[in-house]
Amino acid sequence: MKINTAIAKPAVLVAVALALLMLPDLKVPYLDRNTSDYFADSITKAGVAYGVCRGVNATVSVIKESQIQIEPAGLGVSLAAGQVLDPLDDMTERASDILVTAIVSLGIQKIAYDICVAFAPPLIGACMILGFLASLSKKEKAARLGTVTTRLIVVIAVARLCLPASSIASDYLS
Repeated sequence: MKINTAIAKPAVLVAVALALLMLPDLKVPYLDRNTSDYFADSITKAGVAYGVCRGVNATVSVIKESQIQIEPAGLGVSLAAGQVLDPLDDMTERASDILVTAIVSLGIQKIAYDICVAFAPPLIGACMILGFLASLSKKEKAARLGTVTTRLIVVIAVARLCLPASSIASDYLS
């Protein structure tokens, strides 16, 4: 039996588009599992590092306020020995600010990833159906619409796969 490719290709395209529309939160098994693990581990590590940094900062701040009273030969001298730790105090404060920024950045990336997982399949499915409908028309505007929808599908797919790919690359690099 011979299959007519002029009918088979659009039928497969519409079937895939309908499946994408009906399956929101469609996940890529390896990528999405590793991406979720990466975000959970990174946020946990950054939170622990922030806690340690703030603990060191608090300890240094307490020590920094200490003074030593020396009274040789009846003369009172007060030395602020803790002031030597002022650079360490400043460094831990700056490090904690950087860690807060990193935690916020990871949180925003996690939210963007979750949005892409939720909305990419239905958007790609809708673009595929729109492109299919545009291919049925012989007008020039319809051909341009088909080109735009194809480019939009590529942009959505790249946006959907960008964070998983970067998280896996980052995990391997570290």
